[in-house]
Amino acid sequence: MLQTSQLAGRMLATARRAGCGFEVQRGHRCLRWATSATNQQKEDWQKESDFARKLRRLPARELCEAVQPRLNDLDFVSMLTAFQRLSKLGIKNPEEEELAVKLIQGLRRYLGSQVARERNRSRRFPWLAQGAWAAAKVLPVPSKTLQTDATKLLEEVSQASAQALQRRKPFEARDAANLLWALAAARVSAPIEAFDALLVMKTEAFAPQDIANLIWALTRLENPGDSRLAMLEKLCGLAQKQIWHLEPQGLAAVLSALAAARESLALGPGVATTVATLLRAAAKRLEEELDNRKDPSRWRSSELVQLFWAFSVLQLDVVYYEHLPAKGLQNNWTDLPPRDLSLLAWSFANSNSESLAMEVGKIAAAGLPKLRDFDNQGISNLVWALGAVSLADREVFSRVGTLVSAGDFTARQVTNISWGYATAAFLHHDLFKKAKRLAERSLDAFRVDEQVSLLWSFAIVSLPSDTLCSSPCLKVAGSEMSAREAANLCWTLAVLGQHREDVLVESAKLLEAKGSQDLELHLAQWHYAFMAFKLEGGNIPGDLQTFALRAAAAAKNRAVAKLGRTEASSKLHSEVSAKVRRLCPSEPIRGILDALTQHGLLMLDLRLCPPAALSTTCSTLREKPTGIRQIVLRDGMRCFCQDLAYRKHAAAKDRQFGKYALNTSHLRMLMTALSVFLSARGQKVWILDLEGLPLGKQLSSLLAPLAATLTEAGARHLQWLNLSGCGIADRGLALLLPALGNSGKVLLPELEAILLAENRLSDVQLVIHLLRSRTSLCMNGKATSLRLLDLSRNPRLVTDVTERMTNLGTRFRGDTLMLSISRFLAEGLPLQVLRLKDLKLRNDDILPLLKLLGAEADGFAMANNEGPACQTCLEEVDLKLSRLSLRHSRKLKIVVAEQVCVCVCVKLCTEEFLTFCG
Repeated sequence: MLQTSQLAGRMLATARRAGCGFEVQRGHRCLRWATSATNQQKEDWQKESDFARKLRRLPARELCEAVQPRLNDLDFVSMLTAFQRLSKLGIKNPEEEELAVKLIQGLRRYLGSQVARERNRSRRFPWLAQGAWAAAKVLPVPSKTLQTDATKLLEEVSQASAQALQRRKPFEARDAANLLWALAAARVSAPIEAFDALLVMKTEAFAPQDIANLIWALTRLENPGDSRLAMLEKLCGLAQKQIWHLEPQGLAAVLSALAAARESLALGPGVATTVATLLRAAAKRLEEELDNRKDPSRWRSSELVQLFWAFSVLQLDVVYYEHLPAKGLQNNWTDLPPRDLSLLAWSFANSNSESLAMEVGKIAAAGLPKLRDFDNQGISNLVWALGAVSLADREVFSRVGTLVSAGDFTARQVTNISWGYATAAFLHHDLFKKAKRLAERSLDAFRVDEQVSLLWSFAIVSLPSDTLCSSPCLKVAGSEMSAREAANLCWTLAVLGQHREDVLVESAKLLEAKGSQDLELHLAQWHYAFMAFKLEGGNIPGDLQTFALRAAAAAKNRAVAKLGRTEASSKLHSEVSAKVRRLCPSEPIRGILDALTQHGLLMLDLRLCPPAALSTTCSTLREKPTGIRQIVLRDGMRCFCQDLAYRKHAAAKDRQFGKYALNTSHLRMLMTALSVFLSARGQKVWILDLEGLPLGKQLSSLLAPLAATLTEAGARHLQWLNLSGCGIADRGLALLLPALGNSGKVLLPELEAILLAENRLSDVQLVIHLLRSRTSLCMNGKATSLRLLDLSRNPRLVTDVTERMTNLGTRFRGDTLMLSISRFLAEGLPLQVLRLKDLKLRNDDILPLLKLLGAEADGFAMANNEGPACQTCLEEVDLKLSRLSLRHSRKLKIVVAEQVCVCVCVKLCTEEFLTFCG
């Protein structure tokens, strides 16, 4: 028979081996209990502890053989030990599953039995925590019976632990961590008493692993009381102090849990500050260990991916970690599993780092062979990332579109995927058809922001849906819609041609309530919708007109106020020549610049522009000199791509500076400076030529300031506007429409040439709006004649309309563009040169133009006989690379041969026509 002190010591050692972690004072309590116990109780305890100690060393098969015969006679400690051992080893067969169910039912009986509870002390907090931990470990087993019983056990343990904590008996942080971790894993509510007790616990009582488990549990528990945020702030502070002692897996779990709960946790200023400090400390530790690590396996790729995802979600400044992926993962994406690839792509696209964004395309290429192994969320993340960096990977998008069309995706995933396709300007008919059907069938399944984002995607690809646009679910008042979403909704409805007065009015109220600091691009979007509503003849309420005036002033202030209002000095005009000389000091250009300065022209080739030249140009424009009348900021490769010497020079500059001026951030600086200049001196500018600048990369920061300035300040003497090759697409043209086609306030009355070639335009309705407004202005004498309109190399204006509308079953055809142009020419649009090169026009598409020209010939004949004369001013139509037959070419040749007031020079590049002309 063991002595009393030996028995107490064995009890304490047994408890420690079980993971209870008793303190020394608990050993004294065991000693006091052993002293007061009877000999029979001591013998029972010794037998129970010996059997429990035996169970801890048995493998799973022998464990079942040892426990099954004595299952009905097991005490609470032995039953708990067996259940812990089984859950730790893992349940692999039906026999083990059956044993686990019986053990859980036995533990539940002990918890519910008053006699057993008093005899076996089953409601002691450490043992409750162990039982909860074991129950949570078996939850992933695919057995409904086992999962149900384990969840019920956790609910009963939660209630029992609340009663145990009310006794105010001390416990260890590890016990609380195990209990809360288990309850969080099962989404079972936790006792508030646990948080109150943890708050007063000493700092040194928390081990690093306990801190990690507690933070993870706090981010997942629902409604645990007001003590959660205070406890979370305390734990994040402890994690920051013990950052070097946390295991990589624990640190990754902590930060990923905080990132996953960013929306559900309403973090106060104190918690947010503590989390930001923790993020910086984690990035610092990661950098030092990646630089000097001796054990390459310490940081696994999955843990690094979790950290980078958490950094991106929690908005850690990218300077702290943008160089770490190359160190930790060596940019070797092919070895990563699909889940890690999708998280990395999303993180890099969301990081606002150009160097990381460049890796998204490589990640997508690495994931292409594994695409069928991606889960639905992984596909959604990957497509969203490609859209965010405006990278239309055709092969990835084609295969993903097929998978999504045949798969079962949630409303949020469909929204993100549609947004990615629309942002990257990639139309997949089956995918968008499915998204449209899903939205029309159950729009309530989409959140407010998802409804707006999905409709915005439909507007980008010109997919009309009267059902969605007129849905009563789509409303601003009474919803949680933000100012950004309200402005996007107004713009979307305007582009789709579904103008809703209630949305405009409610959005105006929301934007007005948010204040001017939140408007930014939202005002420009709302203005476009407002002007479109007016063009459609809508009845403008008085209060809406008042807000439009206030919003216009706010938009102008946004464009120029943040950049300072330093007035140009009187000597700036004489300094223009010197400043321009510093931009391009090479001898061949100096002579040109002297002449250009005399004529008030600032010209810069951004392909060859070094950093110093760009900086000087921006400072010059911000000073708003009065002598500049013509601004030409071009990509010279568009003009001199056939010049071998130029290409060699550009390649050398590229190696030296790396397309410095065409980089998005530096181009943003240039466009902002240009907007400042135009806001002050735009009324005297004649020519604005931005051909080849990639403004479509980021419309909100590159084109939007220019569009807002032209809309608010105007440019009365602007005659030439060249945006060819800028890639602005439909969204960019929509931003410019208030300035180009405002039939109310005349902003560009002397505009004679609009060049929009090679801009990925696809929405014919936007072109129609532009032509209708210019026709109205010219006919009313408010604007000069439009001499040149260039829509060349925008084949989607014809081909995409034809294919898309045919597949959707609507009646639109490819001749919509030519029919509209011909109609406005007939109504009096004074257009002289029309360039439609490489639009893939077919025979039927040009019939409206042929009919118009035939009517002109008849009109000329009637004029010679004192009849009505012709009004058309068309002199040249460029249809190069069109798909016209010999018959239609002959018709155009006949029109050219007629000596009428209309002289049409049709340029064709087909063998048939060349043969016909000899």
